[in-house]
Amino acid sequence: MGTYSPQEMASLQNSDPCIGPVKSLFKEQRRPSRDDTAYWSPEARHYVLMWEQLHLDYDVLYLKCPFNGVSVKRLVGPLS
Repeated sequence: MGTYSPQEMASLQNSDPCIGPVKSLFKEQRRPSRDDTAYWSPEARHYVLMWEQLHLDYDVLYLKCPFNGVSVKRLVGPLS
């Protein structure tokens, strides 16, 4: 994956079939129910399981992960 601006990455995430629905609901602060995710991909359901670790920064979705006692952000990157 090349270098993208935050706006470009946000657009790629929004159009990604796995990340887009999760990100949209996260922005609305509405955690999806099991029924909402019944037909979602395993990847999208995984992000829902990690809901408490999700973080938006400049409209780009990240996972906050502990590393050596520090919280670091991992980009939630689109597959394509």
